[in-house]
Amino acid sequence: MVKFNLTYLMMALMFWSSSELWAKDIRLFGKITDKNHQAVFAANIYLSAHPHLLAASDEEGCFQLNIPERFLNDSLVVSFIGYKSHRKALKDLPINEFLEIVLQEDWTRLNAVVLEQNPEVSEEFSLEKMDRLEIYLSPVAAGDPLNALTVLPAATNTAESANPSFRGSEAQASQVVLNGINISNPVRNTQMSGMGNFSLFNTELIQSLRVHAGNPPLSFGNSLAGLVDIKSTKQLQASQTQIALSMANIGVLRSQKIGEKAFVQLYGNYQFSGPYLYLNDCQDMLSAFSSRDLGINAHATWKKSSFNYYAYFINEDYQGKEFYQHQLRNSEAWKRRLFGVFNWHYAHQRLFLELNAGHNHSFGRMQVANIDASMAEANYQLNTKLKYFVSDALYLQAGLSNEFMEIDYCQKGEFVEESDSCLHYQLPEAFAYLRWKKERVSLG
Repeated sequence: MVKFNLTYLMMALMFWSSSELWAKDIRLFGKITDKNHQAVFAANIYLSAHPHLLAASDEEGCFQLNIPERFLNDSLVVSFIGYKSHRKALKDLPINEFLEIVLQEDWTRLNAVVLEQNPEVSEEFSLEKMDRLEIYLSPVAAGDPLNALTVLPAATNTAESANPSFRGSEAQASQVVLNGINISNPVRNTQMSGMGNFSLFNTELIQSLRVHAGNPPLSFGNSLAGLVDIKSTKQLQASQTQIALSMANIGVLRSQKIGEKAFVQLYGNYQFSGPYLYLNDCQDMLSAFSSRDLGINAHATWKKSSFNYYAYFINEDYQGKEFYQHQLRNSEAWKRRLFGVFNWHYAHQRLFLELNAGHNHSFGRMQVANIDASMAEANYQLNTKLKYFVSDALYLQAGLSNEFMEIDYCQKGEFVEESDSCLHYQLPEAFAYLRWKKERVSLG
């Protein structure tokens, strides 16, 4: 009985092995082309469920693939970079016949890469450069661009102010420039002394800032101790909305793309003191505070030119108590400020031209006991700069600027002699810079 079973088992194994040996393969052969009937070289031809069975097209797009008959329920896949994958069931393909497979192009939309030439002479003299991410990652910045400068080696801020100070000089000797326009006293939550805790700039609207400690380049004037050159955002990746809420503030930022070459960023904040003072009742010297601000940054780019407009408005007030003449007195202060910066840039072959215009208006008032002091400021600026590459080794940069400023300070009160001081000036300037560089030799 055992011998009979072994005989049948051996016969079954011989029959199975012979059927496997004599089983026929399916032969697929043909040519891979695109819609223009051009041969596709090195296209991958394989089975969907058995990718180890594969072939590749040659330089003429031809291929051949042998497939076991038992895989007839599988699908044939043809793929190549830049084309959509072609998939078809084997049972729907003609066997042992020439196949011509046409691949369709697969268009993928990629983000545009913009190459921008920086024609400013100040770039080669800058000591330090920071971008938006570095500002946010700074441990002492609290998200503020000017506070982020305090970690730089040249920064020597000793007062609790966002005004930058470099190499031991006072903050008034430094200059903060936004898109080519000087922004005087660029801080908020300010006192009459000019001290402020935060800058007027929104980090989300800033692309980069460069620091020139010591002597600034010729393209900027009226800076004795250092200069901060701030550039606003020139490219927006996507439209988005940001909302921030805290115990004493609510803010909204909307960034909106307008086509492919223009965008607008608009933001606003409202600061209130109610919840903060309620939970911190130990603030005996502080009665109330509030601020409302609004900012906009609009940018458009054309083939040879670009336009940008940046504007900001803030209205802030404060109520509290201060010691005056050895007595605790009520104090109140408020300030309104508005500034705007307009920029137009033009580039053609070896010529770069820019036109910058700005205005700045502010009015502040402070009352302590019987003292009532106020200060109004108006500032207008206009400048144009040109850079021309005479050759690959020689270029010329020149510029003209004019600035007008008026400051009116008034102080009055009971038993106090009234004083009123008004200061105004106009400052026209011009500069020229010639630079020649050949290999390792540079003259300027």
